[in-house]
Amino acid sequence: MNFDNKGDILQMLSKLLDNRPIRWAESTIGGYDGCERTLEVFNTDAAEQLELIRKIRQRVDSSLVVIFHTRAETTRLYRDFVQEWNNKVRWVDQEVELGESKPHRKEVML
Repeated sequence: MNFDNKGDILQMLSKLLDNRPIRWAESTIGGYDGCERTLEVFNTDAAEQLELIRKIRQRVDSSLVVIFHTRAETTRLYRDFVQEWNNKVRWVDQEVELGESKPHRKEVML
């Protein structure tokens, strides 16, 4: 996978992961091999992680490093980020024709 267009990758992966807040890991002093391709996924408890990593691996190559944060740790340590994420994502209700009209929610990044 080409990591040049990280914004598009974030949108695609967030949708794939049930619209969870995600972000590219912030650079740390000294860093580590793979820091530039490390994805943080929030609000993901241990029981969900294996299924989500399978979904990710089906869509992107194995060079992606994934760090999961549980719901408790997300609330405790990353509350500001999640609030900012939720403010950037707006849900728009739309009617979609699928044989009959059914409500559908669409994610729009602001």
